[in-house]
Amino acid sequence: LAARWLIGAGHVVAGVGLIVLAKVAGTALSARLYAIAQPRLMLVPLFVRLHGWVQRLLAWAHAALAASPAWQAVRAAMARLRGGGLRRRFAAALRRFSRRGPGPGPGNGPAPH
Repeated sequence: LAARWLIGAGHVVAGVGLIVLAKVAGTALSARLYAIAQPRLMLVPLFVRLHGWVQRLLAWAHAALAASPAWQAVRAAMARLRGGGLRRRFAAALRRFSRRGPGPGPGNGPAPH
């Protein structure tokens, strides 16, 4: 409700940020509760069967994703970027932007090149 109020009041970024924060906190709380309760839940035969079925479904989905050409292309691109290309480009961009003075504005004159 607070996020809706923020968005309605014109604070869209704060409202969306609050929604994201609430989703992350809810996921973390759910994961923690599951970790605490899992040993006791594994004593319930129906839960054990459902847990096994869900684990097999997740393994199948991960295998299907890993086998897809799109996923393999993304993984290869990320590996290339992690290999130094991304860091090198980011460092070069930082050097380029740090050499610039203040932008044009009142009393600053034209931006240096």
